[in-house]
Amino acid sequence: MSRIIATGLGIGYAPVAPGTIGSAAAFPIALVAFWLGGFYLLLATFVMLSVVGYLAVRKYAGSVEASDPPEVVIDEIVGQTAALLPVAFWWDQSILISGAALTAALLGSFVLFRIFDVWKPLAIRWADNQAGAMGIMLDDLFAGICAAAIIASILFAAI
Repeated sequence: MSRIIATGLGIGYAPVAPGTIGSAAAFPIALVAFWLGGFYLLLATFVMLSVVGYLAVRKYAGSVEASDPPEVVIDEIVGQTAALLPVAFWWDQSILISGAALTAALLGSFVLFRIFDVWKPLAIRWADNQAGAMGIMLDDLFAGICAAAIIASILFAAI
């Protein structure tokens, strides 16, 4: 079960760019959670994915030799979900009124998360250097938080 969760139901076995595909996999998860319960259900989903993901990665990563196995994408799903939280908040509050603004915010959250996840500045690089499941999960969580902060700032400035 830990392998299934850690690999994002097998998405991590994609032959090309599993991290990017894992990030994209966060969108349908987030959309379903948002449709069913708005921002607060998405927030609860993010917390649940973070906890369950950490536990799965801790067990799975201990069974493989790689320090950050490329097939593990639950960390990208968690980080991308974090990056989507401000968009969901604004959407839930009916602040984003145009489809173009929503599309730009969603695309921006994806692009910013991927940039921070690959670039790994400052605290993200520190988190990436931590051992075990904590390092695997934490760098993507920090990348998601950085992307979320920028998206939230842009959305706030736009109102």
